Amino acid sequence: MRNEYNVEVLMEHMGSKITRWAEDEKLDENLHSSRSILVKDRFDKYAFLFENEFALRWFQDKNPDVELYNPMDLK
Repeated sequence: MRNEYNVEVLMEHMGSKITRWAEDEKLDENLHSSRSILVKDRFDKYAFLFENEFALRWFQDKNPDVELYNPMDLK
């Protein structure tokens, strides 16, 4: 990256995360917290990276209107 774009890349290990995608295309981008990160995948879909099962359940309890799914469950 340094030679091609003249930028330095810092990569940090994030550890294991639980990923759930969000159905809502108009998702509030401020829904992230210290235990979850809101990102976009390579298909430009919103996904949350949760620290653990507790963080996932807490988010679902606090945001019942946000529909989360795991693509592996759809198969």
